[in-house]
Amino acid sequence: MGKIKLLLLPFILFLFLFIGGCDDDGSDIRTMADLNVVIGSGDTYKFVVTVADEGNAFITKQASNFEISELKKDSVTMNGVYTFKPADGFVGVEEVELEKHTYSYDSELQVSRERIKIKVTVEKSL
Repeated sequence: MGKIKLLLLPFILFLFLFIGGCDDDGSDIRTMADLNVVIGSGDTYKFVVTVADEGNAFITKQASNFEISELKKDSVTMNGVYTFKPADGFVGVEEVELEKHTYSYDSELQVSRERIKIKVTVEKSL
């Protein structure tokens, strides 16, 4: 039992150093786009997020009133496609934030983080 404790100690110390060294205050995120979009209540909005081969994108702030609010990878272009369709009867403003990470490998891993803010104004369709 003593050997297991001795083997786990370096691993636990590594985890504390790794987690403690991660800064997640968002200060290194660059705003890539700040979009204002107006759509009708029955419309669907799509936005293409160009993603490098070594990268990914995801939703960091989700809308509240939606039928569809998702980010999927296009199987042909390999880019991200964000799709928003408001909930039935919803009229108002929704805000969504996407984040795009691009990875590069020099002597160590580098991560470039970019934010995309989308403000969708949903108006009553005529």
